Amino acid sequence: RGFEILDDVAPEIDLVVGESMYTGYNFTDKTYHLAPKKDNLCNTLILQHMQKKHPHLQILSLDYWNLEDTEQVKEIYRIQRENGFIPYVTTIDLNQISPEPK
Repeated sequence: RGFEILDDVAPEIDLVVGESMYTGYNFTDKTYHLAPKKDNLCNTLILQHMQKKHPHLQILSLDYWNLEDTEQVKEIYRIQRENGFIPYVTTIDLNQISPEPK
């Protein structure tokens, strides 16, 4: 993820993307799943700490999910906003624009 160098480069950048922060994808069976809670918490805390240390730094979260599951997509947006991130949810192949469900 490169988070190890984030503190060094943060003064030179405006934003960082945390990919697959809350979700994951299994390429073998082609299914979406929630990321392990331990991994999610660790990555979230790292990025939140960087935001506090470097207030200009914006954090974008990029998570992948089946867009037909609008309730889970809404939940991912809600959680990532609560984390202080600018969320975006799309499919793993990134081949469509997916506005946030209402």
